[in-house]
Amino acid sequence: MKLSLPAINETWTVTYKTSFRRKATVKILEQNEIMITSRIRDRKYVLHKWLQLKGRKHLIPWLDSLSAKTALPYNKISIRGQRTRWGSCSEHNNINLNYKLLFLEPELVDYIIIHELCHTKHLNHSQEFWQLVAKFHPNHRDLRKQLRKHH
Repeated sequence: MKLSLPAINETWTVTYKTSFRRKATVKILEQNEIMITSRIRDRKYVLHKWLQLKGRKHLIPWLDSLSAKTALPYNKISIRGQRTRWGSCSEHNNINLNYKLLFLEPELVDYIIIHELCHTKHLNHSQEFWQLVAKFHPNHRDLRKQLRKHH
């Protein structure tokens, strides 16, 4: 199976090997090729965990970079696999990002991260919030339309 991650410009070949052991493994065989050895019923879970690790490796530095560029600090970051959200920001300025952002184009990931960082100033979708988003992404309306296609 081919797995395309446009956000980080990577394509991976994923192969599976069946094992009857409880412990699953993920091995990098060659550049951009992984083998997941697990019980059949655990394959999806193991792949999601691997994607979550990829998300931590790439999305946390991305968030740090945009936070510094925009002067919008955050408190904590977590990478999850939410079903319905690309990201969220709590009242304590903790940001959650979805590892599925890796499947989007970089410009859309930028927009989502900026959107969540702007929530550190305005924890709503008020006019002031959208003005702040527009300061960093003047074409945010077009990006939101593109994003709806990916849901």
